[in-house]
Amino acid sequence: MNIIHIALMVGLWLIAIVKGKQYFQLRDEFIRSGEQEIPVECKNAKKVFISGLIAAIIYTLIKL
Repeated sequence: MNIIHIALMVGLWLIAIVKGKQYFQLRDEFIRSGEQEIPVECKNAKKVFISGLIAAIIYTLIKL
């Protein structure tokens, strides 16, 4: 595995971590607010987090 693959893998995992942190912050705000309906911003953050996490996992499995 060359340096480009390692950099790409680390980048994908960092994106997944950052997007996960954002999603969990939005989710915690929603829980504290006591609203009944999940905001669109929280739903979009969840989609981005899950897709980034899946991409990082698949890329890691393929390259290892």
